[in-house]
Amino acid sequence: MEQPPAPKSKLKKLSEDSLTKQPEEVFDVLEKLGEGSYGSVFKAIHKESGQVVAIKQVPVESDLQEIIKEISIMQQCDSPYVVKYYGSYFKNTDLWIVMEYCGAGSVSDIIRLRNKTAIFMIPTNPPPTFRKPELWSDDFTDFVKKCLVKNPEQRATATQLLQHPFIKNAKPVSILRDLITEAMEIKAKRHEEQQRELEEEEENSDEDELDSHTMVKTSVESVGTMRAT
Repeated sequence: MEQPPAPKSKLKKLSEDSLTKQPEEVFDVLEKLGEGSYGSVFKAIHKESGQVVAIKQVPVESDLQEIIKEISIMQQCDSPYVVKYYGSYFKNTDLWIVMEYCGAGSVSDIIRLRNKTAIFMIPTNPPPTFRKPELWSDDFTDFVKKCLVKNPEQRATATQLLQHPFIKNAKPVSILRDLITEAMEIKAKRHEEQQRELEEEEENSDEDELDSHTMVKTSVESVGTMRAT
């Protein structure tokens, strides 16, 4: 693709006059870069300055409060480390958010170049499953599966999950007290066995050392007697 010409001047903020026009009069849209959480992102050129910008087109029926919050934060941030915000347009049913263009790609592109991390794998990969599903009950497997549905609109609510057979058929909390008591008894018994084994090893070690001294002493006495004769 042909590279855009060098910018005539640096764009700092869209003028009031530019914001009253249709966005197509102010920008030449070049290509679609990708899709984000709220809409599509396009690469465009600001006609007046020749500067390359990114335009996020967000359907108005999206979470408007979150979008307004994002714009408000971007307006307040003035740092070389934060994407600059130039202005917004309403076009038909879409909100066009004009931002600084970052030519190095998205953060996800950088993460893909390195070892995959949990923060990248969670939203992009299928939900995890049990390594040995045969060890778990069908109710528990189904319960976990329902909890891990990524789309919040399709995911079961907390009220629905509380009605799941895995929860409804759960044994009373009192059973935990018995299990904890049993576990503590087993732990104490193992500790006693380990102490007993340790004591036996020390006793055997002392006996071996005593036998060794006795053998040496007998040998010396025998040699001395033979020489006397």
